[in-house]
Amino acid sequence: LLDVSEVISQPVYDTQESIYTDMLKELKEAAAQLTAEPGLSSFGSADILFNGNAERWVRFANSLRLRLAIRVRYANETLAREHITDVIGKPLIEANNQAATLRTIDGADINNRNPLYNSYLNSNGYPLWVGLTVTQNLLQRNDPRLEKFADPATDGVSGYKGRPMCLFADEKLPYGESTTAFLDYSFRTPVYDIQVMNAAEVAFLRAEAALAGLTNEDAEAMYRKGIELSMTQYNVAAGAITAYLGDEFGSLSGAEEEQLREIIIQKYLANFWLGAESWAEYRRTGYPEIWTGSDLGSTNGRIPRRGTYPQTEYSLNEKNVRAAAARLQGGDLMTSRIWWDSKPGLPYLHPKQGQFPPEIY
Repeated sequence: LLDVSEVISQPVYDTQESIYTDMLKELKEAAAQLTAEPGLSSFGSADILFNGNAERWVRFANSLRLRLAIRVRYANETLAREHITDVIGKPLIEANNQAATLRTIDGADINNRNPLYNSYLNSNGYPLWVGLTVTQNLLQRNDPRLEKFADPATDGVSGYKGRPMCLFADEKLPYGESTTAFLDYSFRTPVYDIQVMNAAEVAFLRAEAALAGLTNEDAEAMYRKGIELSMTQYNVAAGAITAYLGDEFGSLSGAEEEQLREIIIQKYLANFWLGAESWAEYRRTGYPEIWTGSDLGSTNGRIPRRGTYPQTEYSLNEKNVRAAAARLQGGDLMTSRIWWDSKPGLPYLHPKQGQFPPEIY
C-alpha cells in the first residue's frame, strides 16, 4: 500500500498526443516481446480472447497499432508514418479466423450472456431499430449484407427503412414499430461472438494507408479484400460477393477524397455494431455523412465530438481539469474537437440535411 504522502489526489492530465504516442510504443513493445519469447507460459482457457495463443495476440497488437496510427495521421503524420511503416510488414489480422472476438456464455450468470439477448428478454422481444445511415448506405450499394443486418419493416410495404436520429414527435410518425427495419435476430442470440477487431477493418486500414501514400501496398486490392472478408464473415453467398465486386462499388474510383470516403463507408459497414469505433472514424474523417432531425438538443444539432469531463473533477481536481479543458479549442464542450480530430472542414453535411424525409434510396 502507498503511504498517504505518496498518494496523488490531484493528478495532472497528460496530453492526448502523449497518450497516443505511448499507446503506440506499448503495443510495439508488447508484440515484440511475445514474438521474441513464444515459449512463455500460456494463460490457456483463462485468456477469453485467444485461449492462450500468443501468435494471435501478436496479430491483434500489430493490427491495433495500425488502427491507432491511422487515427492520428491528420494530427501527426510523422508519428503515423513511423508506426505504419514499421508494422505493415508484420503479422496482422488477415483472415476471419484470426479476428479478435469475445464469445458470450449462456450460463447461470446472465451478465455473461449477449447483452442484446438480455435486452430482448427484458423488453419481451421489442425490436431494435436499424439506423438510417446503415440502411441508406446498404441500399445505395445494393449490398447483400442488408438482409444479414436487418429485417424489413413488418407492414410489408416500408421495406428496409432505417430510423434517423434526433427526431421531434411529428418526425417520428413515419418510423413506427411496423414501418421501420429492425436488427436481425442473429445479433440477439444468447451466445454471440462480439467483434473486438475484425479482419475486414484491418484490410480497410491498409487501403487507407496505401491511398495516403504511407505504404507501397495497393489500395484497390486492400479495399476489395476488405469487402470480401466482411461479406464472408456474414455468410454472404460466394456468387453474390463476386457480383458485388464486379459492380460499381466493388472498385475505387474518383479523386483521392472520394476513394477515402468509400473506404471509410465500407469500413463503417464492416464494423456494424461497433459503435465506438464508427463514432471515432466519423469524427476523424467525416464519413459517412449523417442526417439529423429537428431536435437540436444541447449541441444545437451537431453530433458530439467528445464527452465532457465529469463534474466531480471540477470539485476535486479543478486546477488540472481546467488546464486540460483549456487545451481544447472551444473548451470542455461536447462539440470541441480532440487532438486527433483535426481534419479540416469537418463535419460534412448529409446531402439532404435540413430536408424531410431524409431517404434518398
